Amino acid sequence: MEQVLKKRFETLRLGEPWVRENLTLIPIMAEQGSGPRYYEMLDEALQGGRLEARETSEGGSVNQIKVINKGDKPVLILDGEELVGAKQNRLVNATLLIAAQVELVIPVSCVERGRWHHTSAAFSSSEVFGYSRLRGQKAAGVTANLRMYEVFASDQRAVWEEIDRKQAAMGSHSATAAMHDMFVDYEAEMEKYTAGVETLPGQVGVMVFVNGSFNCLDILGHSDALSRLWSKLIKSYAMEALEVRGDKPSYKAPQPEQVWQQLCQARPVFYKSPGLGTDFRIQTDSYIGAGLIDSEQVLHFSAFPVMNDTNAVEGRIARPSRRRRNQGYYLD
Repeated sequence: MEQVLKKRFETLRLGEPWVRENLTLIPIMAEQGSGPRYYEMLDEALQGGRLEARETSEGGSVNQIKVINKGDKPVLILDGEELVGAKQNRLVNATLLIAAQVELVIPVSCVERGRWHHTSAAFSSSEVFGYSRLRGQKAAGVTANLRMYEVFASDQRAVWEEIDRKQAAMGSHSATAAMHDMFVDYEAEMEKYTAGVETLPGQVGVMVFVNGSFNCLDILGHSDALSRLWSKLIKSYAMEALEVRGDKPSYKAPQPEQVWQQLCQARPVFYKSPGLGTDFRIQTDSYIGAGLIDSEQVLHFSAFPVMNDTNAVEGRIARPSRRRRNQGYYLD
């Protein structure tokens, strides 16, 4: 499994950066073409009626929802994708591949603390993604709980606290403390960053810098998968840039090639995914990341900086009732 990841990294290279104000996007290019995509993306399956996402029951569960794949292909749901509606909006905790003709309960985080009633029977896909800092904090919580116990649980309190911090910093108000409302408030401002920015032929990922510092990395298994998610992803990157526009850029931060080399050299730890394939995690003093491997393909890999302030990406462990021992495994 580790060789699959290593070989994938070896086929990728960094492209020429695109810069707008304090946001820098560095395309990650595949040196060889991807084979046919054997899975559907979340939006494709939901819009085509081949996937349903609902609360686990009438009473619901804050950190779990149920997905029903009625189609003949697996469906890929990415770590950080938002589902809106039902009793409250949620963010998916890990990248998952849902097998065809399967009903599965999946781990999620609440990103709308102030609502717990149905606005719709089922979830629909959001036009936005979780922003990078929130995704990194969520990944830290999930990784901590996987390392200690076999649960894909985030630190829900930390997720809510981070959304509160972000909304205060952005001057955004939501009656239900919904992350989604912040994107609605800043739609016009985000357009200044996102207008006219498209993916390139052969591009499968992006490395993001904000004010000169590494902010996020996303790599997909197929260029078509990236292009289908691009409008969501770039909004999430723009949301990060908007918060700190006007701040002084960092000239001492690691440069793209340094970040890339450190991520490629980090040793992954593997866990059984709730869906198909194998979940993997990396954690160093500087970076935290997660992804999914299936059929000897890296379907998704995301990475974030470890924060060193009071909102640091640390992650608290799950409450005792959810604990199950699991140390993961390395592969030599």
